[in-house]
Amino acid sequence: MGGAALQAQGKLRTIRLVSRPDAHAAALGRSSDRIALRISLRTPSRVLALSPPQHVIIVGAGALGLLTALELHRRGLRVSLIERGLAGRESSWAGGGILSPILPWNYPEPIWRLSRRSLDLYPVLGAELAGQTGVDPEFGRGGNIYDRFFGDPGVTPNPNLGPIDTAPFYAVPINNGDLGTKGGLRCDAQARVLDGGGRPIPHLYAAGNCAASPFGDCYPGAGATIGPALTFGYVAAGDIAARAHEQQRMTA
Repeated sequence: MGGAALQAQGKLRTIRLVSRPDAHAAALGRSSDRIALRISLRTPSRVLALSPPQHVIIVGAGALGLLTALELHRRGLRVSLIERGLAGRESSWAGGGILSPILPWNYPEPIWRLSRRSLDLYPVLGAELAGQTGVDPEFGRGGNIYDRFFGDPGVTPNPNLGPIDTAPFYAVPINNGDLGTKGGLRCDAQARVLDGGGRPIPHLYAAGNCAASPFGDCYPGAGATIGPALTFGYVAAGDIAARAHEQQRMTA
């Protein structure tokens, strides 16, 4: 691209690339576009200088390809991205978005300075992309149907993200609390607590957070804590009442 240079080991020549009206060109959206790249040799350094293009094709829609396309689009160029799979699902996905070296002290100083520059630019980029796409890159707010259901449908493109700029403003304290637990006493279907051998302990029942969750280590959704507590509390009361009546009948 403009100002870029490529090392060359050849003779002076001009290369003109013209897209053909085939499946590859059709995939770019305009089969009649003519994409030209003029290359000339500059002596005596033997460096190929590229003239500024009007249409840039980027192969690979990873983090680098996507950000390069965004910057070129800002500068008024027409950009086409080519990716054989899903965007951002190859090396960019495997890297997990890591911006800094794992052991920065083992890298040369120029690399660490470049990494620091990336870290400084990331919040700005994240805020810009969130405003344009509605995707929250930091916390993923509004990234699933459950979150969007509780958002404001009048706010687009993300119903969970919006400016707070209209007074009056109110604030409330938010404190941590326990929603539920995956540990607790193991019980049977009558809410009776079991011993180490799996036998019911007489006259001992458990329900709610003091009992092991019937869902194991999963949380299927709202109500998964209070629902079993109410259910097994009711079952335990019914079993206690039934056994009490049976005992009264036998002793009568």
